[in-house]
Amino acid sequence: MAGQKYDDADMQAPLYLRTTEEMLHEFAYLGQDKAYEVVVTNTNMISDMCETISPISKEKCPPYIEGCEKTIEEIAMKRAKELYGDPLPEIVEVRLQKELDSIIKNGFSVMYIIAQKLVAKSNEDRILSWVKRFCWIFSRSIYDRDNGSK
Repeated sequence: MAGQKYDDADMQAPLYLRTTEEMLHEFAYLGQDKAYEVVVTNTNMISDMCETISPISKEKCPPYIEGCEKTIEEIAMKRAKELYGDPLPEIVEVRLQKELDSIIKNGFSVMYIIAQKLVAKSNEDRILSWVKRFCWIFSRSIYDRDNGSK
């Protein structure tokens, strides 16, 4: 409110959800029985009349990018061949396939592609990206795990 230049921004009413005890205290002037009826009985009656809904779906709704599984395989293979040569050494190929299978079978390929696109765009726009740092930390944790480091 102060940011919108209201003169009385610092004089707001105390807006919060009151506890049952606070509400009973507020309606005490009605007497104990009537206050209980207004605060508890009627509130529960109105609640029972309302349909329960959720603004969030109970189903998982991950993002979808057409062909992301194939894309991640192509990107990973291309980079591996740049680093290790073509054909790939067997140990590299086996490990890469193990990691890719895990990513794809568990439905994470779309997340990796989104991260890759964010990093590519931030590099293109010359923006320092937290995604690059996260990807580095994530890959480092896999490396440390596999090499017995703490």
